[in-house]
Amino acid sequence: MTAASFKFRYSGAAFLVVVLAAAAVATVLLVRHQADTRSLSALAENAARERVDPELQARAQSIAAHAADAIAGAVRAGDASGVLRRLQPFIENPTVAAVGVTTRSGKRIFNWRRSGGATPGALTAQVVAPVRTFVESIPGAATPETQATLTVVLEQAAPVPAVSLSGRLEAAGAARWRLTWLLGFALTAAGGLAAAALAWRLTRQLQRPVDSLIKSAERIGQGDYTRPVEVRRHEALADLQQALERMRGRLRQSTINKNYLHSVLNSMTDAVFVTSPDGVIKMANSAACKLLGFGEEELLGRGIMTVLEERERAGFDLLQ
Repeated sequence: MTAASFKFRYSGAAFLVVVLAAAAVATVLLVRHQADTRSLSALAENAARERVDPELQARAQSIAAHAADAIAGAVRAGDASGVLRRLQPFIENPTVAAVGVTTRSGKRIFNWRRSGGATPGALTAQVVAPVRTFVESIPGAATPETQATLTVVLEQAAPVPAVSLSGRLEAAGAARWRLTWLLGFALTAAGGLAAAALAWRLTRQLQRPVDSLIKSAERIGQGDYTRPVEVRRHEALADLQQALERMRGRLRQSTINKNYLHSVLNSMTDAVFVTSPDGVIKMANSAACKLLGFGEEELLGRGIMTVLEERERAGFDLLQ
């Protein structure tokens, strides 16, 4: 991995984390905003209904009372067409949704309902009024007697103030949400850039000792044990730096010992071979090379017995 890809990877990861966190926060805020808007709209509608419902109920009672008085004579006479004629002005009222007349015996003599069904979300009020006429049950004394019951159902669309207030609340909420979204986007972008910059800086701080370690390892791999590995105790890679420095020191000491041994052996006039326990030549001094007529590189790795003639083998001791 190059230094640039290392930096870009961690900077991109930091930016992605910030964006995901901002998206989660924005989602929570959006859900909360929608819930608040619905709650405020419901409160506004309920407040308007509480104000309008008593008015609608009072109007329904008034219409039912007037309609009951209007059809009293026709009901007493059993005149269904007369009941229809007298109820026609009330039926033409756009707020009247249904009218029904039921006699004392339970017979339905009139039943009307506006076509189209109930309007969703509309306010309704139902009132039952007695249809009374005066009857002389006692000569000279007329008393009211219930002949039938009149049921009136009024229906009114959702009050304009409630709809208007709900719409204004939703519009204001939408505007506030747009502003919040823009601010959130700006803050997210700023936070993402800041996180990316911070990650870039931290990556650079980490990359410097990594590059230094790579260069030191390359020098050691090329056989240069003279330059110590720089160890900074307050860095995250201090343990690795110390381990590499210890390895460099051991290799340097081993090289010094090996060179010293070569120097000592080459200064000897006797032929000396250094072999492994199974007789493979690991080192031969100059006298040995001259004796056998080989270069040292030609002897290394060969068995000692393979380079000696049969008559010469007895003169060499192979130390096991």
